[in-house]
Amino acid sequence: MYKQHCATLLLEKPLARVYDTYCQMTKATDTALKTFLKMLLTPLNKWCMIQIVTKQLHNHTNWRVKMSLRNLRAFCNRVLKGFAKVFGTMRVFIRRLVYKYMAVRLSKGNRKLKACKQTKFLVWNLPARKTCPFRTAHCSHDCYACKAESAYPGCLPAREDNLARTFKLSFVHDMVQTIEENAEIKSWRSADRVVVRIHESGDFYSKAYAMKWLAIARQVKADGFNNVIFMAYTKSLPYFEGEAIPDNFKIRASIWDDTKPELVAMSQKYNIYTAYDRDTIDRMKAEGVEFHECRCEDCGTCNECWSDNHKLIVCEIH
Repeated sequence: MYKQHCATLLLEKPLARVYDTYCQMTKATDTALKTFLKMLLTPLNKWCMIQIVTKQLHNHTNWRVKMSLRNLRAFCNRVLKGFAKVFGTMRVFIRRLVYKYMAVRLSKGNRKLKACKQTKFLVWNLPARKTCPFRTAHCSHDCYACKAESAYPGCLPAREDNLARTFKLSFVHDMVQTIEENAEIKSWRSADRVVVRIHESGDFYSKAYAMKWLAIARQVKADGFNNVIFMAYTKSLPYFEGEAIPDNFKIRASIWDDTKPELVAMSQKYNIYTAYDRDTIDRMKAEGVEFHECRCEDCGTCNECWSDNHKLIVCEIH
């Protein structure tokens, strides 16, 4: 009866009143018993509390509340589970609230962008297709980023939220702050490079947006983060025409077999990344075309895309 009444009070009254009511109900006057009750109504570590309670029970010889040790432990467990549920719900709520209103969010890699001791990754994404003004029919049809938006319900809303943040006046400042905060993580400081992968999904949808990323790269370098590299595979090459590209900003022109000729001509200024079927790749090898075939499953140990070792990198369509 006592434990059921106390459990009801936990839901109806503040903890202080619960303690006072329980003391009156049990007519508790012993200091050890009062100490136990205070502990019971405090969200302590479960194992630590049970140990202390057990010790006090063994030392106490004048209990007015006739509860067995087994029932008391069960009661403690239920109370603690109630606290854990409440605090767990609050923790999830606070985390979601912070996640919603924080400046910008960057993921830390994917299946291929695997962080290792030498290389760390930050990834920024936008919605597929709608932010790709120079997309072709083939890349739209074979877009793997669209597959992720279909497979994972939370993927597209997160990318839409990222897109909305790019229109804010504080986007450059917020992105610089987030990148530098990550780069200062203790386990990241000793890394050879921190690669910011711009647009695993999406592309530079306007010149103004592209210029924001150049400003971000310049500011990060000016702040002394020389190991941060910005990597972008893009078809939005016209937006970078006539612009000074910082040396920490690596562009790989994304060229497909149905890319417009003017974009193909423009891509000759940049290193190129493209995808072909296996027959086409074998034919290029037979014809002596100079290129590097990407077969790696771990970009953290490969590092070829953000180096200038290869003018043309080719992967098989997957």
